Amino acid sequence: MDLTALMPQQREIVTTLDRPLFVSAGAGSGKTFTLTRRILWALSPESGPFIDHLDQVLAITFTKDAAAEIRERVRAALIGAGMAEEALTVDDAWISTIHGMCSRILRAHALELGIDPEFTVVEDADELVARAVDRAVARAEAGGAAGGPQALAALTSWYALRGDAGPSGREAGTSATGLVRRLLGLACSLPEGMDGVHLARGAGDLSSLADAYRACLDASPKAAEIGRRAIAAIDAYQAGERTVADLAACMMACDIPRPSKALPREQLDLLRADAADSFINAWLQAGAPVLDALMALAREVEAEYRSLKREASALDSDDLLRLAYRALRDEPAVRAAYADRFRMVMIDEFQDTDQQQVDLIGFLTDGGRRLCTVGDAQQSIYRFRGAEVEVFRRQERAIAGGRSAAAGAGAAGPACGDP
Repeated sequence: MDLTALMPQQREIVTTLDRPLFVSAGAGSGKTFTLTRRILWALSPESGPFIDHLDQVLAITFTKDAAAEIRERVRAALIGAGMAEEALTVDDAWISTIHGMCSRILRAHALELGIDPEFTVVEDADELVARAVDRAVARAEAGGAAGGPQALAALTSWYALRGDAGPSGREAGTSATGLVRRLLGLACSLPEGMDGVHLARGAGDLSSLADAYRACLDASPKAAEIGRRAIAAIDAYQAGERTVADLAACMMACDIPRPSKALPREQLDLLRADAADSFINAWLQAGAPVLDALMALAREVEAEYRSLKREASALDSDDLLRLAYRALRDEPAVRAAYADRFRMVMIDEFQDTDQQQVDLIGFLTDGGRRLCTVGDAQQSIYRFRGAEVEVFRRQERAIAGGRSAAAGAGAAGPACGDP
């Protein structure tokens, strides 16, 4: 295979097959071209060959169009290199989106995992989610949901049950059903579902805030008055039933005095931060029944949503990731089937990857030894779905040992460009 047309860093990426690679490169820098040549090199006699067949390659990207482009480029490169027979296998190769890969794993092991092998993939889950919310809310209003009418009453004492419809048809503003939808979206992205969602629980003890206000007593007469009023309000709240109304009254009584020689601005900034932290925690504790009701309704919606998907023999994109991850993590037979399946694993657009996806890929890469990641932290297009730039940076540090990507057998920017 002729490598003379490649730039030095491209050649390094193409010919480095026996250790992990981290490639940081921006859009238009020739990433797809370089990955295609890497596959071709691995199949060529000059590399050993490093792989015997294309089915030993796993190439993941994050859009169907990008996956189709890689497949076509690989096909054309194989034909151009005289590997026409290998080119015929491109359509069956493991070159797809991560969801496509997960779907393929789940279908192959559907009976072992208790999944319908003919499952369909839900492309737009909004309609099913809306039906699940409507059913769960109707059951709650009829008194048949967890917590009963008391839970729903607690929830609607803080939030309207439903928000007004916005221009897009979605709910506008904060409502109970809007919050439940957000919780469902979070739960669907976690391996353990709603069991992995934990809402913050506060503490109602304001004694440390009272101590902070005592510093005001030795300052100016006005500051001392503010301190005494705040301490009295805090003591009254601590001794009372600690209701939301009690907390609101306490908050209104806790002013911040003006800076003075005895109370410098820095000290008052600390007092202000202490008050904010204390009242947020107390508010969360006072709202514990509301949080419990919210979680109870969210669990009802999650159960209803899963039931609707079972009825339709359907999985959504989050199901594909979660179930494939759990299959590889918990099922020794499934994990063994892929332990030595791929000699090369390449992930394009790695900046769009979250930690669950990284962990899932980890089961297929022999501890990362076979992994090549390519991406650009400036282009995290899926960050709203949980992609984390820190995942990208952690991979860079793990492979390059804190050095630049180029020093760690990676490439940066134009150095990965098309020749």
